[in-house]
Amino acid sequence: MVIKPRDATTIEQVSDCEVRPGSFWERLQDESDFPLIALFCATERCCMKCAHCYQTERTGRGELDFEEIEDLLDQLAALGVFRFSITGGEPALRDDLHQIVEAAWKRKFLVSLKTTAALLNKQDIIKLRENGLSSLSVSLYHIEPEKHDEFVGRKGAWRRAMSALETFSDIGGISNMSTVIMDWNTGAIAPLKNMCEERGWNLVADAKVLLADDGGDAVVGLRASGDTQLEAMKNLPNARQRRPVKGPGDQLCLAGITSVYIKPTGEVWLCPAMPVSLGNIRDRSLYEIWTESELRKQVIGLTWGDSEKCMTCEDNRFCQRCPGEAFKEHGSFTAAATVDCEVARAHARIWREDGGDDG
Repeated sequence: MVIKPRDATTIEQVSDCEVRPGSFWERLQDESDFPLIALFCATERCCMKCAHCYQTERTGRGELDFEEIEDLLDQLAALGVFRFSITGGEPALRDDLHQIVEAAWKRKFLVSLKTTAALLNKQDIIKLRENGLSSLSVSLYHIEPEKHDEFVGRKGAWRRAMSALETFSDIGGISNMSTVIMDWNTGAIAPLKNMCEERGWNLVADAKVLLADDGGDAVVGLRASGDTQLEAMKNLPNARQRRPVKGPGDQLCLAGITSVYIKPTGEVWLCPAMPVSLGNIRDRSLYEIWTESELRKQVIGLTWGDSEKCMTCEDNRFCQRCPGEAFKEHGSFTAAATVDCEVARAHARIWREDGGDDG
């Protein structure tokens, strides 16, 4: 069974709407007063027990109901948002997940979903596709089913994840396998990459294990390091890329410009990695929250020159410094987060071992 989207060519062309320097999306974003991408955390409840998870609120108290979500979608549509990405927790714990996807598609959003797939069967995946879902991202942390299931604390989770990706791909959707490079799974990254290439899926592998929303650092012990980290990172699409040396006036981060993050309770954040609220859509319109926020103005004004350490670092061209992660670790947007420094050094080492120059 193959389900064709209303405009398959368009969906394939615009599914990857990352705002890269010089890209079509950067030019389009420059013309917009509001981000093109909205990330909506449908719930922070989850059926998994992943040790690396950065979310600390799991009760589900005060979640937006469906009518409130429809109002949010109307606001986003009026503001010119193009992509609506649903994430969690585990979004399938919401009984109205299918309705949310359908409501977003009816408003002409490009709709994506990130899930563990643990609660979704084949018919659920087909229905989501029929309701307008164009991109499905499923978390998978190891090539061996037993090791993945043990890490997430749910038997059969690996099998469900694989089934969801295969089903969605078979019916014309874009399947993305999401993983995080950790100390215990570095050897699995290359096999996962090969499996994705064989099946025509995208591999989205994050080299950073992030601190908890409340700054908790229990996850630090999960971070990969040394040669094993290096070998795993070589499988990332951007492993051998470097950017120009950062100048003091260069913008630090695109948080507050390219995307907006809405929490299950209606709180508005600049991004999932920056746990500071700008306001709540139950109290004011999203546009008012966004345009009037002094915090947002502060963050979009951050530059590389705010940190002397980063300006003098020989590896800053390999760095994707995150002010949100710095805030969680140091209480300051202008500090350098430990994980950013470690990953930048690894990228630099890969570059140099591949014969890249230092100029």
